[in-house]
Amino acid sequence: MSKMIISLLLLFLFIISALSGMVLFMKGIVNIHRDQRYMEYIHIATSLIFVLVSTIHIYLNKYSIILYTKRIGGVK
Repeated sequence: MSKMIISLLLLFLFIISALSGMVLFMKGIVNIHRDQRYMEYIHIATSLIFVLVSTIHIYLNKYSIILYTKRIGGVK
């Protein structure tokens, strides 16, 4: 049960970071000619989204491998 809660928490964090990245991206597009600072924010936001997606993917993949090996009784 705790694994499910952790994966849901990671999914929630990913959704929040994706939404904030989209907001920063739109602000950057609107203000790109006036202020280059938003481009740095877009870069940071996309990097954080990439790290979160990679972490979630590795975590869920590891968890599914553990479940699969328990289901078949170990790898032979």
